[in-house]
Amino acid sequence: MSLLKEYKKNKENHEDLLEWLLVRKLSTRGKLVLFSFLWILFLKFAYNVRVMVFFFEFVFIAVTLYFMATGGYRMAKKWYSSKRK
Repeated sequence: MSLLKEYKKNKENHEDLLEWLLVRKLSTRGKLVLFSFLWILFLKFAYNVRVMVFFFEFVFIAVTLYFMATGGYRMAKKWYSSKRK
């Protein structure tokens, strides 16, 4: 079964794909591997100030867009369900 189909079948109402993947699907070993990879990347680029500034700008923009998209989707879903009644 593909991850997307399994996600749609087993998800809770409040979970998005990333939360479902990290909390439910990924094993402890997978979480440690992911954490180690991210830590190594951080150490590689942490001493280059220019790269870190660009990284934090990217993270800020990505998180903002993510919350805008999920919030917009939830608002549209709520609006559509209220219009159908």
